[in-house]
Amino acid sequence: MVMALDEVDGALRATVGGKAAQLGALARIAGVRVPDGFVVTTAATHGTDGLPPAAVAAIAAAVDPDAAYAVRSSATVEDAPDASFAGQFTSVLGVVGVDAVLAAVDRVRASRLDDHAARYAAHVAADAPVAMAVVVQRMVDARVSGVLFTADPVTGDRRVARVEATAGLGQALVDGTVTPDGYTVRDGSVSGEGVLPAPQVAELVALGRRVEAALGAPQDLEWCLDEDGFAFVQARPITTLFPLPAGADDGDPHVYVSVGHQQMMTDAMAPLGRSLWRLVARPVMHEAGGRLFVDVAPLLASPAGRSVHRTLAEHDPLLGDALDTVLASGLVPDLPGDPEDAVPLPAAAEPLPADPAIVQELIDAIDADEAASAERLRAAGGPTVVAAIREDVAQLKASLFDPRSHRAIMTGMDATAWLDEHLARWLGERGAGDVLNRSVAGNVSSEMGLALLDVADVARRSPAACAVLDAATDRTFLGRLDAVPGGPEVRRALEEWLDRYGMRCSGEIDVTRTRVRERPWTLAPTLLAHVRHAEDGAGNRRFEEGRLTALTYRDEVLARLRERPDGERLARETALRIDRVRTFAGYREYPKYAIVRRLGRYRELLLAEAARLTDAGVLRAPDDAALLTLDELETAARTGAPVDDLLLQERARRHRADRRLEPPRVLLSTGEALHGRLHRDGVPAGALVGLAVSRGTVEGRARVVLDPTGVALGPGDVLVTAHTDPSWSPVFVGIAGLVTEVGGAMTHGAVVAREYGLPAVVGVAGATRRIPDGARVRVHGTDGIVEVLDGGRVDR
Repeated sequence: MVMALDEVDGALRATVGGKAAQLGALARIAGVRVPDGFVVTTAATHGTDGLPPAAVAAIAAAVDPDAAYAVRSSATVEDAPDASFAGQFTSVLGVVGVDAVLAAVDRVRASRLDDHAARYAAHVAADAPVAMAVVVQRMVDARVSGVLFTADPVTGDRRVARVEATAGLGQALVDGTVTPDGYTVRDGSVSGEGVLPAPQVAELVALGRRVEAALGAPQDLEWCLDEDGFAFVQARPITTLFPLPAGADDGDPHVYVSVGHQQMMTDAMAPLGRSLWRLVARPVMHEAGGRLFVDVAPLLASPAGRSVHRTLAEHDPLLGDALDTVLASGLVPDLPGDPEDAVPLPAAAEPLPADPAIVQELIDAIDADEAASAERLRAAGGPTVVAAIREDVAQLKASLFDPRSHRAIMTGMDATAWLDEHLARWLGERGAGDVLNRSVAGNVSSEMGLALLDVADVARRSPAACAVLDAATDRTFLGRLDAVPGGPEVRRALEEWLDRYGMRCSGEIDVTRTRVRERPWTLAPTLLAHVRHAEDGAGNRRFEEGRLTALTYRDEVLARLRERPDGERLARETALRIDRVRTFAGYREYPKYAIVRRLGRYRELLLAEAARLTDAGVLRAPDDAALLTLDELETAARTGAPVDDLLLQERARRHRADRRLEPPRVLLSTGEALHGRLHRDGVPAGALVGLAVSRGTVEGRARVVLDPTGVALGPGDVLVTAHTDPSWSPVFVGIAGLVTEVGGAMTHGAVVAREYGLPAVVGVAGATRRIPDGARVRVHGTDGIVEVLDGGRVDR
């Protein structure tokens, strides 16, 4: 029930709690001093009544009646890698005598029931039980106290240590009632001055580096300085740092670019989702914080490779700004030798002729491969399912990475960029490509939203079917549709929609995400909103209106160009690019659709295998399959051995922690997390700045929504969300404007917004926090500005 601190270590966290486990680990590090003390274990403190007599006797035997003690919490969830619980529980300092120590132990153990601690636990520890041990430690007669961060907690730079120091005890510093002296230490060089001389600051940081190396992660350390030197009274991992990929500390510079920001899915992915997407994608990817990254340092080291930097910056200026910071820092040195040979780059894609037959041939080839895949995978199952998926992925990549497919996509994208640049210079037209991209042929993402309007047309004719949809909470609503007038027609139309688009969902690159067709009732609110707010034929009419708007604008632009000197030549060049946009811009969405269609089939196979393994006792539950990689799942299926329970618990805990992290656009091997900034002059006071991706201005009610399922938005609503992908298309047809935190000019949400003629601003940092739900906002899609007009202040 009571253990000396030098008896405990990290393996006893469940018994002694996080603080005591960390102190025990500290005490084992050579040259590191930890004040003597003991811990009252969870075995003694778990009840709600007084302490057991044996615990009282052990505490009385351990306490020196003349010494002063600090009595502090050591909860099992405290000082963990993903949650610190700093300041959530009670601490009692300067406690003298056995009776006072016993009373302080009771006060500390009771603090686990405080409302604020319970709220914090619910937020960061989810379903993890909170058991409370209590540390009783001799007080240090401190001359100076403070905190040492062995990495910069703000920038994440692992090369920089920060020290805060104050005279006397450090409790006032921790409580925030005094302003400490601050020091920065890099490569042994100390900046700052105050109560602690520079040589002692350097000595303290050297001790901290020793602790960091022993504990395997950057540390947040509380320390005291008395006549015997430095002593550490607390150690916890710095929970605000974004983790680094394995191998980042190999001595070479690494510049990791976020895959999630390119794919509009910045949420953490479960291990199964990450391992499958790494198999599908072409670049080599690295894992950190439950996300995927690509190391572009070899490209940035070469002048030839820096064209990649320019391309990324064109589509996402925030990413471009982050990479500008990297290049200015000198982290990545230039490679020696011939720069043209330093990094192999793909040759620039020659534009294709504006022939719709080319697009149809590409789509036919992808569809033929999809049909062959369905046939190959029809018999897959059991221990061979992962091998069958691997083989099918190889066929998928061969189909999608056809050089002509890449040329088709780049032909449309390059033509749009050319039009934006040249028409702005020649005619002062900003965002001309936005209009010219409206209602292009074959955009499967925008067709998805328009097709749901067609389903609404069918539902509108049957009030009884609408009543069934309104009450839908599970899959049984499909059967209830059959029993009402007009219901079978609604069911048939909805199932046809699901057959074509039901494999989509928010975060669809993660195979562990639930697909729309698995929960079709979640479509009901959006579908009913279309029934109420749209009219029959709205899908076709909307597409035709967009097409006519684009063609009329084309004719106006060409007429204005012909009036300029050398106008016929300018008009010919512009007309050529417009034809390329109208021919190829829609195709850009089809390869992603093909990938997600295949992922939907893989998911069905993996769900069936997870159910089989659960029945066989290999997994605790089907959802546990998501916590394994493809390789691990294949091994479990082949051997039939039960998967280790502790492994699954740790993976689940790690995934919960990863979901709370905010991934940077760029992560450096030094630990610095770069999000990029937009540099803009002349912005109205209080306005939020982002990227202009679909021109026009609109005012409306802000609706802050983080998931498209079960959402009903109406005319005049402005969708404010973290990020969008094609699964949001059905929502887009019912709104007036779009604001997102993540995105670039050519991401899927921006493409569909232009298709529908929605003013859109993306890359607005913290938009879902800073724009109150229900506030009236004005979205300047041409200028990349969002103004909050009323309905609450902007929380900065």
